[in-house]
Amino acid sequence: MLLVQFLPSFTLTGLNIVVPVFFQKVVTLEDYWPDFEIKVTIFRTVFLRLASVMVLVVSLRTQIVACAEEFDQCGSCVNTVGRCWETFVGQQIYRLVILDFIVVTVVTLAVECPRKIVVKKFSSFRLVSFIGYQEFDIPKNVLDLVYAQTLCWLGAFFSPLIPAITVMKMLIYFYLKKLTVLKNCLPPNRPYRASRSSAFFMTILMFSFVLCVIPVVYSIGRISPSQGCGAFRVYSKEDFTMFTIVKDGIEYWPTVPHDIMEFLGSWTFYVPMTVLLCLLIYYYVAVISGHKRMVELLKEQLALDGKDKQYLLSQVRIALMRGDFKKK
Repeated sequence: MLLVQFLPSFTLTGLNIVVPVFFQKVVTLEDYWPDFEIKVTIFRTVFLRLASVMVLVVSLRTQIVACAEEFDQCGSCVNTVGRCWETFVGQQIYRLVILDFIVVTVVTLAVECPRKIVVKKFSSFRLVSFIGYQEFDIPKNVLDLVYAQTLCWLGAFFSPLIPAITVMKMLIYFYLKKLTVLKNCLPPNRPYRASRSSAFFMTILMFSFVLCVIPVVYSIGRISPSQGCGAFRVYSKEDFTMFTIVKDGIEYWPTVPHDIMEFLGSWTFYVPMTVLLCLLIYYYVAVISGHKRMVELLKEQLALDGKDKQYLLSQVRIALMRGDFKKK
């Protein structure tokens, strides 16, 4: 029974381990430029991980809706989902968080450390020398952090302890990665410019955050709370959602807090805020474009200065060969 409960988590974690390795092998046969090859591999890995999480979310949503229909028909739902679907969703994400931590720890301590020892002791063997030392893959490790952050965003609403667990994971990850970088790994053969990809990773984080917000907002606004547990269990009725319960509760607040919340939840607030955010994004895009243009102009100026220096040196060399410069 325990294995069946962990089966979705084991499946998603296994896919996240095996398929990226397949992507790295395939992309070497596609003959891309090095920078574009890294971006293609990152895009495929991100798509795999986010798609796997979204498939899990859709399957959980299907189970919750099916149980709600069963409850409407017979007045009771015998499975765990029906008694408390919020806890069930939190458990699934919690298992993914724990398995992700176990996989990263085991790979670092049980694969990378022994690999260095084996290569160092048995380097005379052809197979061992062919395997070589582990290279520190910066994009892969960054994506591991992005995946851990995505699980934290998705599970924070259903399991409030997941953010605290994620903070502890990040601290342990830092020291594990520091250990493996200093002791076990070599620098990658292909140079990686993290400064050029920072915007790319920020875009991935924003896209991951949006995908995590969608199911959480859907759960708050469209699904009725469970009757078995949770802060809204006493309000669990047909056509009642967490959003409507909170909205009805605000009606009994004092005048000033009530007016503030009404303003924050109205289009009068959202439309100007959306326009302001769009203007800020446009401003930062324009600033970045201006900085890129300035960098290009500086590069052209440096190239021209280099040509001028080469021209002056060639003229000095010609003058020296002709004997125009005489010793005083």
